[in-house]
Amino acid sequence: MLLCGYPKSGTTLLVSLLDGHPDLLVFPEELNVFRTTSRLPREAWLDALFTRTGVAHLRHERAETPSGPRDYAHVDFARLREDTAAAWARSDGSAAALVECLVAAYGAQLGRAPGAAWVEKTPRNELHLAVAEQWWPGVRAIQIVRDPRATFCSYRRKRERGDTPLHLDRFLSDWDAGVAAFDAFAARAPGRAHRVRYEDLVGDPGAVTEELARFLGIAWDAALLAPTRGGSAWTGNSMYGERTAGVSSAPASRPLDDLHPDEAHVLAARLGPRMQALGYAVDVPPDVPRIAAARVAWRSGRGIRGAFAMYRRLVRA
Repeated sequence: MLLCGYPKSGTTLLVSLLDGHPDLLVFPEELNVFRTTSRLPREAWLDALFTRTGVAHLRHERAETPSGPRDYAHVDFARLREDTAAAWARSDGSAAALVECLVAAYGAQLGRAPGAAWVEKTPRNELHLAVAEQWWPGVRAIQIVRDPRATFCSYRRKRERGDTPLHLDRFLSDWDAGVAAFDAFAARAPGRAHRVRYEDLVGDPGAVTEELARFLGIAWDAALLAPTRGGSAWTGNSMYGERTAGVSSAPASRPLDDLHPDEAHVLAARLGPRMQALGYAVDVPPDVPRIAAARVAWRSGRGIRGAFAMYRRLVRA
């Protein structure tokens, strides 16, 4: 089962709530397998998986990271790679088999019986669901969405920490594409798609996790209210420096002080109809406010040509 969502929409919170359920085998790090295997030759897949994706985090026993604490003292990283490589060598050599062999090897170290339902979370998985259906016919997927105004503010903060600015035009295009891609999957496979709003999850985690349990065909368990990563308590990955025990509703009510009014107006014009369909209250202007778009583009720091190109992308229908 794949978890999907735009970065900073609550994907890590959601996977942390599934992590402790006894009927699920949750891989604790992001595999980014669709992009990795599509960009590299097959002979590079195994090494890339263990060195260039979230799997590499498992080599460290304990670490405090921006994404929250990690504790993998129970994982034998060298053996994990050896067992994955050996199993993959006996398989058909496909990308799907590589994922299955890795998850099975991880589950074996946890003492989990083979064949447990497994879960993987990488933000933007929704863009690859058509490929996932080819790899795993019958695959199920859950997408978590968050008010894009809050998502933009939070993800921009994260990107700025890495000195890679997030510009509004790129965000609008990517966020919209992700929601549309999941809508298309849900239309193809309505019984295999489930969407969760972040605000609902943190506002009433009991009710939302009961719905999740029904969708997954598992019994509800109190573990679904206790966020963990790899079996250890997870205290959040807030871009605002907050650490929590359990599920906190505070982020959902945080004022959007980082969002400039011009950005808010452009965002509402471009994403408003889809936001309303998802249940978010927003006043939708009839057209993108061009003066606001021009000011957003000018403040982007991209230079005259870059700002003009950004302006054109912001105001396009």
